[in-house]
Amino acid sequence: MTTSRGLGILSWKGYDSLRPMLARLIESGVTEHFNERFIFFPEIDDEGREIATEHGFTCDGSPTNLGIFGGFQALGRGMSSDTILLLENDLRMIEPSHEAERQLNAAFDVVETDTAKVVFLRHTKQPGDDFATLEKYRKFFPADDANASARLFAMALRAFRPDKRARLIGTAPYASDQPEHLFPEIERHDPSGFWLMSPFNKAWTNQSFVTRRDFFLDTLMDHVERADTTRRVNGFKNIEIELNSRWWREQPWKIAIAPGLFTHQREGDRGY
Repeated sequence: MTTSRGLGILSWKGYDSLRPMLARLIESGVTEHFNERFIFFPEIDDEGREIATEHGFTCDGSPTNLGIFGGFQALGRGMSSDTILLLENDLRMIEPSHEAERQLNAAFDVVETDTAKVVFLRHTKQPGDDFATLEKYRKFFPADDANASARLFAMALRAFRPDKRARLIGTAPYASDQPEHLFPEIERHDPSGFWLMSPFNKAWTNQSFVTRRDFFLDTLMDHVERADTTRRVNGFKNIEIELNSRWWREQPWKIAIAPGLFTHQREGDRGY
């Protein structure tokens, strides 16, 4: 059975970031690997529609801002592909074309064979803006050249906060070339070279991931919609708050981290 594959982008304003992002995706040949190319615009306007058309994407939108959760849910619902790569509008593909093709094909295979439910594609060496997780990881697992006080403090943290220690293990691929040698919880998947682990060890992130559309909507987005949480971002649920919870950590399936294709890179005036 042939599996359809879609590329979906959520873009609330931020056109200064969106334009170079799309240009790079096209230049690299990434868009050619997808049957469907779709952008969802909260607060859609003529400029957004023109950008989508100019770059060979179909688009839809809403007249009002839906927040991160509402936007991603609408993005998934607006697509029809079986397997989807979902991106926000301020990500830049930084690997050469052949490596992008390799990782995308591997991510499709990992998800479509149910080896992992989600493959994260944020670049492990150049994650880009707003990547505070690595600093948190280093407090628990210092670098080899860390001083004695940092090592002693880390030992105390690991002893007194074992759950936090376990949840930070998924950051190891961003700090080490061979994280599977550091933690038995991490498995190196052959032949993709991706790292497999439990959701307990890796917090959810909205940035650059491949998954099955039905799993995304019927499992992940359904849980976010039903989650009885009170924290909001600008009055909206944002997925990361709702999924970084006991429910996520208790799931039996695997998630995967790829070496990565996308860095977080904002450009110009985002309009918010």
